[in-house]
Amino acid sequence: MIAPLRFACLMVPILGGVCTTAVADPSQAPTRIVVASAPGGNLDSSLAEAAFAVAVPFGSRYRTMKDLVADAKARPGRLNYGSSGICQGNHLGMELLKSQLKVDLVHVPFTSAGAVTTALMGAQVDAAMLTLPGALSGMEAGKLRILGVT
Repeated sequence: MIAPLRFACLMVPILGGVCTTAVADPSQAPTRIVVASAPGGNLDSSLAEAAFAVAVPFGSRYRTMKDLVADAKARPGRLNYGSSGICQGNHLGMELLKSQLKVDLVHVPFTSAGAVTTALMGAQVDAAMLTLPGALSGMEAGKLRILGVT
């Protein structure tokens, strides 16, 4: 069974050409929002919400989010997760998840969503938060297992 995760990621363009990623915890809304900024925002962009999935390599020993969390708690700082870069939605989403679950995972930033997906499929990282369409493609190809979705 795929676990539902309790947060939403929003991409919000703001003045000055800066794109802000906000990760909100609906159980605490509106008081808990993590915000990070990165250059390259587009003033013509509109507010968007993205669905994400926590995925592991298909051959991973983790069958459920509960398995992943139990191992992360048993071995703090020993498991890692990949993202498509610092301050990207999947990075901030995993940081919020770490905070909610009180686990210590090591962040491994990649240069793109394709790079982190390839690394995850090749078991170079233990887990990653991917966009739902990307994770579903990997699952359908028999390369990824989805443990939870936003």
